[in-house]
Amino acid sequence: MFDLVVWTILVTIAINDIKQHKIPNSLLLLLLTYSFFNILYSNESYLDPSLGFLSWFCVTFVLYLCRIMSPGDVKLLGVVGFIVGFTNSLEAVYFIAIGIIATGSFYLLHNISKLGVSNPLYILFDRRLRSIHNGDMNNRNIDRYKNKLTMPFAPSVVIGLVLYSYFK
Repeated sequence: MFDLVVWTILVTIAINDIKQHKIPNSLLLLLLTYSFFNILYSNESYLDPSLGFLSWFCVTFVLYLCRIMSPGDVKLLGVVGFIVGFTNSLEAVYFIAIGIIATGSFYLLHNISKLGVSNPLYILFDRRLRSIHNGDMNNRNIDRYKNKLTMPFAPSVVIGLVLYSYFK
């Protein structure tokens, strides 16, 4: 399921998301194609991966429509659903949630340190502090995110998948 090629593509996606805040469709297509041929070669059923893709994509597409996720994240999680399959979805979601919490905590601490506030609790009460660092980053789509503090999502997914593959 997870071999060197898959990990290389996933890490490349995560690094690209950190640097440019974009997930290239070409890398997602490469990952999906490689996983498809990997299943074809191993003579496994396509039903479980296909259901995984559809379920993950549909759930995250609803989150996209609610403006919670970006389109690249929706496509990434659809491909991840294809890789882990429908039967392993709950376990993978659990570990990805742990990755999101860990990464989100570090991004929050990083942004608080960039703001230069003496008490981190100030960020909870002053709306201006939650959006200052977001506006001065390069390669950002300010119109889409306006005054929301954002973080790249792909590194969280990759960390969660590392935990998933380690503890499975």
